[in-house]
Amino acid sequence: MSAGSVVAQSPIIVTETNFKLPILGEEFFYFGFAEGDRIVFSFEELSGKDLKEVEIIEFPSTSRYKEFKTKAIQNKTLTVPRTGIYQFRFANTVVLQKTCKLKIERIAASEATKNFNSTVYWRTVYDTTYRNLHQQPAASDQYKTASLLLPTAYHLDANTAGGQSQVIAPISLPDFSAEWYYKYTVVKNKEQAEMLKSTLDLKGTLTKLITEKGNLSFSADSMLAPAGVDTCRIYLLDESNQQMFESKSPFRHFKEGTREKATSGVVKIKTANFPNAFLGIKNPNAQADIYVVIEAVAIISPDDTIQTAETQSVSVKARKEPFLKN
Repeated sequence: MSAGSVVAQSPIIVTETNFKLPILGEEFFYFGFAEGDRIVFSFEELSGKDLKEVEIIEFPSTSRYKEFKTKAIQNKTLTVPRTGIYQFRFANTVVLQKTCKLKIERIAASEATKNFNSTVYWRTVYDTTYRNLHQQPAASDQYKTASLLLPTAYHLDANTAGGQSQVIAPISLPDFSAEWYYKYTVVKNKEQAEMLKSTLDLKGTLTKLITEKGNLSFSADSMLAPAGVDTCRIYLLDESNQQMFESKSPFRHFKEGTREKATSGVVKIKTANFPNAFLGIKNPNAQADIYVVIEAVAIISPDDTIQTAETQSVSVKARKEPFLKN
């Protein structure tokens, strides 16, 4: 056997640690292994009590080894059929915290994989679901309007490190919402903002248009909003991206319901029509405070005649996904 082969086959410690297993809980460890690696796994419950389950899973769901009611495992060896991530799962089903000792080693199949990086990294992945709706139009007198956000004035500080320069407005759509709108205007002082609250009347405007048109064929451009004096940014968000917005982390938004540069306007949302939405409102101005006056209204159809044509509903969900950097 060559010197290179001996080095390649020497055990490499992936982790050696003690950890506490919570009452009635589970603990997970994730590591990557190269094709042909041999995993050498040792575990011990330090008080000598049995652990309900110990399992090694080839991510995402292929169980490679499972042991029930065990207090110790010494040098269990598994061969890795393909490069990937392995999950080490420990389950405690008693009302007693447990302390465990864990050691995981890898024996590389060759010199080429000796320096394989076993660290597992995590990224956020967004899953988008599209749903087509095929329904018949309703008569104009069957459509109803419902307030989603009563006329409200939000004060936003200048966009500086210590200021409160953004806010979230939650939107909860009623069942059978065909589409929804929001109207907004940006002003500089509180007195003007309070005055504008009583003049937006988006709900009354939509009710009048439904009666006049006899259907939902009108556009947001047919409605006027009071002129504004400064710009704001309003983003249409789902729940996961609302949390990212609030924490000032990178986020994604729906273009259909987003406005970034206008001082006022009326916005129509028909495609991104999911039950729990959020408007993330932000002051981009680092020099001055602003007041954003905004109202939101839904148009509701009877349950058997919701849409006037074929439309598409969009839902986006975020999840964490492990990956390797090799």
